[in-house]
Amino acid sequence: MTQDISDLLNSWPFDPEKSIRRIDGLDGKTRLQVRLPLGIEQYELAGRPDGKRPNGFESLLDYYEMSLEQVRRSEGSDVGFSLSSSECHDLQEEGLLYYYRYLLCYQLGEYELVKRDTERNMRLFRFATRYAANHEDKKAFEQYWPYVIRMNATAQALQALGFGDRQTALKLLKQAKEEITSLPDVDTPLFAQERERSLAVLDETLENIEKTKPPSEKEQLEKLLEKAIAAENYEQAAKLRDMITRMKD
Repeated sequence: MTQDISDLLNSWPFDPEKSIRRIDGLDGKTRLQVRLPLGIEQYELAGRPDGKRPNGFESLLDYYEMSLEQVRRSEGSDVGFSLSSSECHDLQEEGLLYYYRYLLCYQLGEYELVKRDTERNMRLFRFATRYAANHEDKKAFEQYWPYVIRMNATAQALQALGFGDRQTALKLLKQAKEEITSLPDVDTPLFAQERERSLAVLDETLENIEKTKPPSEKEQLEKLLEKAIAAENYEQAAKLRDMITRMKD
């Protein structure tokens, strides 16, 4: 069997505008593929993005959470549990896989999957921040809070907009701004950059939603009134004025 993948690459030429696709695997599972200039990446849609099951668990995070529960059952508390720098590094590398996947899902408009994977990484941040033995390892996770909060809220807001629910979308984005603003400072340049950028992006998104606010019934009647006057349809204009006046009263 040849190891050359030229035929596969030629069947899907690289196009930055069409670089992500869903495919049905040989096992019937749906997967994501990304066409890169020199190859193709493939992601599982469920579970760990690379399809691995470390120590028989869905993810390393699940494995360490199980280890914590074992300590709690045997010791009666979690005092004896901590994460070494090596373990934190492995968890961070795993978190990157979920990050890559939710970015792809965001581009595809798969907002429910973005919500799922961002919440999963939030769970990781809380776990690592609490149990990392080294303070620097804790900061390595904490510095990404502004970004993951923003992505989670934006995905949910866009999902709400898809259902025509503007108010929920606005509420989610405003809550995210408040949450990011109230985050404790993390002493890394990346945290400050991410907080500033995330707040700016949320402000821009809020502004865009406000600009696309559908006209109220009164505004629609006023536009009809302008058209009636322009067409010299004064009888219709009078009726519209009466309706607008009643709405004001």
